[in-house]
Amino acid sequence: MAPQYQAGIPRRPPIRQFRVHVGCCRDCGQRVQGRHPLQTSDALGAAASQIGPDAQAAVVPRNKTFGLSHIKVSAVFDALFGIDLTRGASVPIVPRAANRSGPADQEVRQEIRPSPCITPDETGWRAAGRPAWLHAWVTERATGYAIDPHRKADVLERLIGRDWSGMMVHDGFASYDRFAAATHQQCLGHVLRRVRELEAKATRGAVHHPRKRIALFTEAIHLRDRHKKGGVSAEESRRSRQAFDRRLRTLAWPAREVPASET
Repeated sequence: MAPQYQAGIPRRPPIRQFRVHVGCCRDCGQRVQGRHPLQTSDALGAAASQIGPDAQAAVVPRNKTFGLSHIKVSAVFDALFGIDLTRGASVPIVPRAANRSGPADQEVRQEIRPSPCITPDETGWRAAGRPAWLHAWVTERATGYAIDPHRKADVLERLIGRDWSGMMVHDGFASYDRFAAATHQQCLGHVLRRVRELEAKATRGAVHHPRKRIALFTEAIHLRDRHKKGGVSAEESRRSRQAFDRRLRTLAWPAREVPASET
């Protein structure tokens, strides 16, 4: 005898009935009614049929993470769970969830401000059909987001202040230079991508310089990975860092004849 396990999806969603007590205030005559913690709305009568908190929470990632339109979200709920969710009911769920997440967002921002290392990045976005930018800030313990009409680092400055003095790892975007007190580390992934583009376009002897850069950065990344796994001591890593710095300076000077390589 050997055990076997199988995970399934419940096709019949649980239906809860709330018996809502409704009355009038004896002093002012105003209508009052009770509310259970699991209720998602105070609506009664023709609007008394609602979807529960778990189902509402499931709407948000399907729309925002997986990119489904609200019409497709409705189709998924009907096909998988037999829940009749209209597009009009799906749309307002997302901003309500955002409002409920406000305290969590503030906790994340408070965690980011004193962090000794921040990796910011930004990508093209759309806000109500208009061009915008999604800003992301990654630290060891938290990841924060903000949507802003501009790509500039203004939104990060409002969060941590211009005098922030930790280590900032980014793609070399000039807007981050305003943090003069910070130690700037350019992301090696971006550097390697640009150097590989140089190698692909180089001809004859010009290929040697980008190949040496690729070898240097790749070796440094592999050493970093070995250090994280415990295969390289902190002292050995420190000595290797000094050697990598010397090799990089040798590659950087003298100036290169190819403008892109010099950059």
